Amino acid sequence: MDFRSLLESLATSYSAGKNTQGAFEDAHEDLLMIYGENACIVNEAEVISYGLNNGLTIEELLRNFADRSGLDEIRSFADVFESCFRTGADISQVISSTRDIINDKISVDLEIKTAMAAGRNELNIMIFMPLVVFGGLSGMGSSMTVIENSFTNVVIKLIALGIFAGAYALGRKILKVKI
Repeated sequence: MDFRSLLESLATSYSAGKNTQGAFEDAHEDLLMIYGENACIVNEAEVISYGLNNGLTIEELLRNFADRSGLDEIRSFADVFESCFRTGADISQVISSTRDIINDKISVDLEIKTAMAAGRNELNIMIFMPLVVFGGLSGMGSSMTVIENSFTNVVIKLIALGIFAGAYALGRKILKVKI
């Protein structure tokens, strides 16, 4: 999410006609206002701006940023930025496209998390509702012969609880989706 903010700021600066050094300096100032001085993305933007002011190449700075972050999106951006920067391609378009791709990925991620949360809630209801009914029936007293605590009924109840526990564990495993 923070990287997306960096891309937003860079896209705005490049659209305004700034060069790479000016765009990263503006991005640093924008991010400082948004996140404060202790945010990681602010520190990364400051490192890049400082490096550009001291003669380091943008390609090297972005590669270092990608390595430190460990994020595939930033690594891909650094690679594409390097290729486009060396060939003279439209950097503004590259940054805008990267921002759009990241926005799409974030939106899909949120949709999946929402669907999975709904699935988890349904799983919890499906598993615990029979336990509530079972508890209600056992509280009705000894007038119901179905719930007597004979050896057979206790074994059946334990098997049913085991099936519920197994179904719950399987449901949790199914709902663990890595994005």
